[in-house]
Amino acid sequence: MNTKSGDYFDDTPSSIYYYPGYPLPSKLIYAGKSMVADLYNKGGLALIFSAFPEGTNWNIENLFRINASDTDAVPAPAYIFESNVQENDSIYHPQLLLFNRGDRDFMKYRIYKRNYVSYLYNLFDSTESDHYIDTTEDLLYMEVDPEDPIPDNLFYYAVAVDNSYKVSVTSDTISYPAYVCPTCEGAIGPDNFAVSNVGNIVPKEYSLSNYPNPFNPSTKIKYTLPKEGIVKITIYNSLGQRVTELVNEFKQPGAYIAEFNARIAEQGVNLSSGIYFYQLESNGIVLTGRMLLIK
Repeated sequence: MNTKSGDYFDDTPSSIYYYPGYPLPSKLIYAGKSMVADLYNKGGLALIFSAFPEGTNWNIENLFRINASDTDAVPAPAYIFESNVQENDSIYHPQLLLFNRGDRDFMKYRIYKRNYVSYLYNLFDSTESDHYIDTTEDLLYMEVDPEDPIPDNLFYYAVAVDNSYKVSVTSDTISYPAYVCPTCEGAIGPDNFAVSNVGNIVPKEYSLSNYPNPFNPSTKIKYTLPKEGIVKITIYNSLGQRVTELVNEFKQPGAYIAEFNARIAEQGVNLSSGIYFYQLESNGIVLTGRMLLIK
């Protein structure tokens, strides 16, 4: 480093010095440079400066360093905050807001997750960004009794990793109420109820939506029931012809998910691309949604 060959020498900002005894700025003697840098990319700082030592050629600027450190400290734990991202009128995904504590050799965050089918945290993903969206989970936001809230069943924490792969202690844990995955083995609750304590879920109104939309080949139809009763969900094509009946049974109040797959219609053939309608009937209530199949 005690040469002008490194990039640090060219990148340091210049500072103007004047020879003592001369009125400023009548006599310019030389221009020196200085900066603070993490020379070893491990979080330790060094002061780098240029000067013209006594007895040397005043036309040659020399570069020096002071207290260069190669100490590789463990990163500080990350800050983590909960947020969400709206996919459409009824679908929200959890968003994690992540912040490191100024570590100069920060590389990435590792994200750990525990949900309704596991009692252990597992490494889920990693990111260099300060926000992360988990599109594999849909959040449950419903109007419920504030004195009897929906219990959280989805949890995350993060650790910070530096360039030498040292790992911080864990961050705080954040949590969300999420829909139970209808395709997961051991999902809690009958008929894919949204959370583990089904008694806490009493929707205030009927609702009907689907995601993704457009879809290929399957989509999830989500619906809520404020009253018990016989529930029918039927799929129609754009001509009004019935394609299949997804649901026809008695259900308790709650939040449910029914999956529609264009490859398993009751005709035994794959459906063609186009617009389809899904209709919910229960207790005299009829709700209809539109979805687009794209192949």
